[in-house]
Amino acid sequence: MRSRGQKSEIAFTKRIGGRRQPRSGGIPGFPGDTIKGRWLIEQKSTVKKSIAVKLEYLEKIHEAALRHGKLPALAIIFDRPKPQTSPA
Repeated sequence: MRSRGQKSEIAFTKRIGGRRQPRSGGIPGFPGDTIKGRWLIEQKSTVKKSIAVKLEYLEKIHEAALRHGKLPALAIIFDRPKPQTSPA
């Protein structure tokens, strides 16, 4: 089963027409979560009303982008639970 984060990454990548990195950048040589043109994108998602942005997220994607000749980006996604419909 895919986690909510993985589903969010897949949906975002599809929406922007990007290419998802294997294992969300968990394999050496494939940094970040998504590549779209000259952008290397790290994605963070939450179902909560806020999210903390850690300096390490920004440093990690910045360094990886520089190494691979890309521009760094951080995508923050707020996944809202789908409303449940009641049977009529």
